[in-house]
Amino acid sequence: MLKFLVFEDGRLAAGYPVRNAYLLGAGNHPMRGRVSFESGTIVCEKREHGSAALALQQRVGGCGELTVQTCLLPDREEPYLLGVELARHRLMVLYAKLEDWALFDLPRENPVMRGIEAARRLFIDALCRQRQDPPEADRVARQCLVAAIHSSEELALLHAETMLARRKAAGTLPRRPI
Repeated sequence: MLKFLVFEDGRLAAGYPVRNAYLLGAGNHPMRGRVSFESGTIVCEKREHGSAALALQQRVGGCGELTVQTCLLPDREEPYLLGVELARHRLMVLYAKLEDWALFDLPRENPVMRGIEAARRLFIDALCRQRQDPPEADRVARQCLVAAIHSSEELALLHAETMLARRKAAGTLPRRPI
């Protein structure tokens, strides 16, 4: 069973809409289970063995309503902090895309890299706070999540511009792209 603590205004949430929540197994395959909210905690009861990730729809700062997810997590008695685990997954995806798109050697002064560095620092701060001050760790992790999503968008735009420039230089653009 997976459990996630959810905070609102520095306290365990009294109510939390678990919208469009589902579990994922290895390879992002759907996993049978039940997701519910009970007294400040999201409880995920799996009907299969193995690690699982939680995906759910929620408001993410100025980014709007998004479906976000955690990394694959092993069962444990102690609840995870939802904000920290959502931020961890987004950073993992962001770093994977940097590598996939061969953009990991961008200069540190690049705005995309500055955004990624800011998100990384927020995540480290959240990790350092999670034992002593879970509500503050959750707040900082949610700031990290927003920063990482913004950085993901900026990275995608940079990748698109780079690939478009390459196609223009090589003369491989279609005559009528639309």
